[in-house]
Amino acid sequence: MAFTLEKCPRCGEELQVPEKLENVICMFCGESFIVKRDKKPTKVAADEQSLINAMNRAYKNLDIHAIIIPQKDADVFTKITYPPSFEKYCEYFKASLDHFNEAFNLCPDTFKKEEIINEFGEYIANEIIKQLSGIKRKKMDAEFLYTRHIVAFVVPAILQYGAEFSDMLAQNIIDVWNSKYPKHSLAPATFEQINEGFKRKGKFCFITTAVCQCMNKPDDCYELNSFRNFRDNWLNKQDGGQSQIAEYYLIAPFIIKQIDNSDLKSLEYNRIWKQYLSKCLCMIENKRYSECRNMYTDMVADLRIKWLSNKM
Repeated sequence: MAFTLEKCPRCGEELQVPEKLENVICMFCGESFIVKRDKKPTKVAADEQSLINAMNRAYKNLDIHAIIIPQKDADVFTKITYPPSFEKYCEYFKASLDHFNEAFNLCPDTFKKEEIINEFGEYIANEIIKQLSGIKRKKMDAEFLYTRHIVAFVVPAILQYGAEFSDMLAQNIIDVWNSKYPKHSLAPATFEQINEGFKRKGKFCFITTAVCQCMNKPDDCYELNSFRNFRDNWLNKQDGGQSQIAEYYLIAPFIIKQIDNSDLKSLEYNRIWKQYLSKCLCMIENKRYSECRNMYTDMVADLRIKWLSNKM
């Protein structure tokens, strides 16, 4: 059945009225009135309004504190607590995604579907960026907190939802973030990929390990042990060090994945060794730890821009 939108002459509320019905009683105030139509109504108008209503509900259910702003409690992101924290987050997000899925299925064509995906994704990303931009103190810790939130909660929750739009919506959020923070570029990840990282992170210095493997060095080689000692015994104790390490563990595996899947794998790992890691190792040997930290930070920023921005 096709419907038209009509306004009650008494209370002004909009009503969806079957196109063949002329005598109407307002469900809001009880007023009876006759619908006068100048032209033949179409089903399209009702569908468009239903789409708009569904989108409005999707936005309304985007709870800023539960979905947009990350949890500050560090305990939500450990091997034990991450799965239940993620499950709880998905429950918060579900109502909004359900309404967006309703709107998506009401779209008349692919063009409209892409339009609302871009609109919704940009809104979520920009709300997160707006919240981050308002933080004045401890910027490094705040940037990690919001990076972690996108990589470990927002994007995986959308992918976990498993709808037709999930991949595109997740990528749109990543693209908006990367355009704003190219030195902090991200890549989409599933809950399973993030959770798997907890099983490996105690052992690996991901990028350094990949470089050393390319150089045919064993896992307990001098170079890797030197970097691990630097990480555990110096960087971990510095201001912002733990946040920097945690962010690295989120991002590095996806950088490695991109490099390993390219034809430039050997060339790139050799470049990383010569341009960055060999110099960092020399700094560690000479106890120039702050310089090493700065160079390693520059290396990760370089690799994020090169291998994650607009790559996924």
